[in-house]
Amino acid sequence: MRRKKWIILAGISGIILIVGFFSAPRARGNPDVKEIWSYKTDTTFSISVSEEGDLAFSEQTEKAGFMRIYDRKDNSLKSWKCSSTQRVVVSGNCVFAAYDSNIFSLLQIKPGKQLWSKRVDSLNPSSLNYSYEAKCGVVGDIPMDSEFNLAASTIWVFNQNGDVIWQKKLDIHLTCAVVNQKGYVVAAGEKFGPWDEDFNCTEGENAVYIFDPSGKPLAHVRFDSPPIDVGIDKYAETIVVGLDNGGMVLFNRNGEILWEKDNIGGYVAIDEGGERIAATKLAHLVLLNREGEVLWESRQETAGGIEGLVVSPDGKYVG
Repeated sequence: MRRKKWIILAGISGIILIVGFFSAPRARGNPDVKEIWSYKTDTTFSISVSEEGDLAFSEQTEKAGFMRIYDRKDNSLKSWKCSSTQRVVVSGNCVFAAYDSNIFSLLQIKPGKQLWSKRVDSLNPSSLNYSYEAKCGVVGDIPMDSEFNLAASTIWVFNQNGDVIWQKKLDIHLTCAVVNQKGYVVAAGEKFGPWDEDFNCTEGENAVYIFDPSGKPLAHVRFDSPPIDVGIDKYAETIVVGLDNGGMVLFNRNGEILWEKDNIGGYVAIDEGGERIAATKLAHLVLLNREGEVLWESRQETAGGIEGLVVSPDGKYVG
């Protein structure tokens, strides 16, 4: 049986490519790929795919930044202009965005308006994430100390009205954070502090933290290599972590490791059911099932490689 899926790819060079592919569920190698539509930008920093398959992306031109929303049929839904854009996350009828140096906002697509806006010093755009179903978003910072060494990060979780639900200072320098459809939060980061003679940071740890919707810690998993990307399913039963050394680790909410893979790619994503897990290294895209078996893999010709990855909650869209 051949199944149709969609892939949304973005390269730093600014080409967003929407393609459809057909492949057998367990086939490996290059699937049959057909371009659906493409959009050329000056520079693309971030992409996101909603539950409905709407695409959000940030575009930077010489004169301004833009946050744009398109449906999967190439229809423009909304566009916001700013001085500089960093990250966008689309979920339901809302867009959570970081832009203009340390500013982040919750925006409504229809009708197009800003619901609220806040500022966090040393905002880490990679930590910005939002769930329309959970009605909350997470952001974090990447501070430095007085000696300009990396310092310990803090994460904040906001509700739909922009109020802080909870916040935590962590023993990591934050690399990314996500919130799932039930309000569970996963935060990942690396060591910080002064360097030793081998240029390794001497404080903190390479680790991932898992929190329940109230901010209660559920698990704390350490790694030899810094985690650079994380994904979590809807019920926080499965968490996937991509490491700086190209490894990938799957574990449950209690921190028990289910399986590990080497040299598969640092950027990862997972659908809400935990059934489809995507990984990428440069321009090589791989889709796996919950057991870690490769369903298909393909190399996409994108200038500069693929520098981020998302999977829609239903697993039908990969970006």
